[in-house]
Amino acid sequence: MVDTNTWPDPSTYVTLVAPKVTAAVRETDEDNETDSYVPPPIEIPFTVHQLYANLFATGPLITEFPVPIQALMDIGSPCTVISAELCDRLGLRRYPLPTKENNLTSLSQLPLVCEGYVKLELQSAQGVWKSGVHKMKVNKGLPFPIILGMPFLSSEHILIDSSERTAIDKRSGYDLLNPPLLTARARAVTRSIPPPTPKKVRVPKPPTIETAKAPALAGYLLPSPIMAAVRDHIEGLAFQEVLKAEDAKMKTKYADRFPTRLPDTTDHVPGHMFHRIRLKNPAKVNNGKGYAAPKKYQESWKKLLDEHLQSGRIRPSSSEYASPAFCVPKYIAGVPDLTVPPRWVNDYRALNSNTVRDSFPLPRVDDILANCGKGKVFAKMDMTNSFFQT
Repeated sequence: MVDTNTWPDPSTYVTLVAPKVTAAVRETDEDNETDSYVPPPIEIPFTVHQLYANLFATGPLITEFPVPIQALMDIGSPCTVISAELCDRLGLRRYPLPTKENNLTSLSQLPLVCEGYVKLELQSAQGVWKSGVHKMKVNKGLPFPIILGMPFLSSEHILIDSSERTAIDKRSGYDLLNPPLLTARARAVTRSIPPPTPKKVRVPKPPTIETAKAPALAGYLLPSPIMAAVRDHIEGLAFQEVLKAEDAKMKTKYADRFPTRLPDTTDHVPGHMFHRIRLKNPAKVNNGKGYAAPKKYQESWKKLLDEHLQSGRIRPSSSEYASPAFCVPKYIAGVPDLTVPPRWVNDYRALNSNTVRDSFPLPRVDDILANCGKGKVFAKMDMTNSFFQT
């Protein structure tokens, strides 16, 4: 429109066209059933197998391999129970039960009388998994060797899944019901050996007594310091021969004071003397494990033990207190001498840490040195089996 209040020009009219609208059509399946899957119902059995763990145990009467045991795992049992037959087989020591712990009324309508309790630790095959020492009530006629109750399962952090039939230690991840198979270790990859390093050329040192050859020992070819050393060495060897002769003479004269072995009996030992060890904690039991001994020393060590056993200085014992022992061979010129009995060594460090020490004055070191300064001959004494003489 050019002017106001005028009609528009008909030549500028444009025909209006309506837009096309497409309707959304949903494809439907032929059937109108729901798409969700409904699984079939699971058939629940009346009974299931009990949970058994294949473990191993040992005791004082077991001298070789541990005894295999099928232990029943029961989360409903308020205590851990062991059969009296298994206790007798292992030779376990029994302790009296407290007054409130004398029966198992929670496991049966009738009270199951217990015969004390024992201390026992269990382990898996080849010791991959090992439990602590647990207190187990002893019951005669128990249909299972061991019932692992809630005290055992809770203290060992055992998580039981009855659906998956697993009993997993939460600390190590070890499954007591499904132990892993022990596989052989993979062999190491063969490495290429590098060529040997060439030896360095060393400048020869001046000749000494040990390195000098036979023709060079002539006096006119050796310097004066070497000749003095040779003279001192010869004099030392001669003095050693004199000492050996004097030593043999003294041992022959006082043969009763230098025996090659201790007496075969203890009849000469006075019976009015006693020894007592006071402990800081009398309830603490020190039970150490034995150390391994090389096979070449076992025969001489057994011979030494048999001699002390026959003479009465030692005796067999089944006490719960034990300290590890081992042997140390005697050396001659740096080589072990198997013809003489070895030295018997006991590891009493655990016992000493729990022992009340005796307090008594010791001689001063400076006084000992002052007294030794006045002497002219110094000697040492090697006592035969000094452990049994002090």
